[in-house]
Amino acid sequence: MKSVTIIFLEESRMALKIFLNNTSSLINLGDFSLKFFTIYLSSLIIFSLMAAPAPAYTEENPTAFEVNLDTVIRVGDWLAIFILPPVDNLWVKCNASRSSDFRISFSPREIQYGREVSVIYAQIESEGIYSLLVSFYSNNAWNGTIGVYTNNRDFYGKNKPASITSQGYFIELYAVKMMPNENKTANYVINVVLIAQKTTPSGFFDIKLPTPVNAAFFALVSAFVAYINIFFILDSYFKSRSEGVSKVRWALIGLLILVSFYVLYQFYWMILGEG
Repeated sequence: MKSVTIIFLEESRMALKIFLNNTSSLINLGDFSLKFFTIYLSSLIIFSLMAAPAPAYTEENPTAFEVNLDTVIRVGDWLAIFILPPVDNLWVKCNASRSSDFRISFSPREIQYGREVSVIYAQIESEGIYSLLVSFYSNNAWNGTIGVYTNNRDFYGKNKPASITSQGYFIELYAVKMMPNENKTANYVINVVLIAQKTTPSGFFDIKLPTPVNAAFFALVSAFVAYINIFFILDSYFKSRSEGVSKVRWALIGLLILVSFYVLYQFYWMILGEG
């Protein structure tokens, strides 16, 4: 993954340099601006890659596969795991960081929306950290959907897929797809770490904040991005008074500012989730 990222960044830097050299007469950035321009876009690419989701599973050994996930869940909501087609030897266990209340139910074969699936339900009834372990065997390719039934969609964010059911909203959190080697029976383990929280009172000034360390890191990144943007704006302003600046350059700077806001927005929600 690191080698692919390095190659991608190097190719992006070279492509950017060629583009700017070919259009230097039109955009007129200059050598000094070109270096900062390259560094700036490289940093945006790095932060975009940081916000990209990691692979959903890791292969532990030739006969066992483990899927490790984590999510924040509202106290009282039901976590649901659907596995299609049904699997064999389904086993479920829930561990809590302290003595906590939860309910577990599961069935290796159940009809859901006209299809036969294996299902697991878990309701967390008090705050805490829970580890839900699901183990089973299968010799077929299978798909897993992990979601939550809730009556408070805003708790999970409006950017996640949601559907209305008789139990309330169903928010899809993860989708997993696995395929065994040569149709051999393999053991699979799904480990979902649940961080159960109560719904905080909402209000006009209700703003989610990251941890102090993440907040400081976000402030440093924001300051760096703001510095580069201000540099290009001031550089273009003074050049427009002495030499004149093309509309293409102003448009490009405006585009960079929009991209900066977008990357900072994605980065903010990424560190908020880590906090």
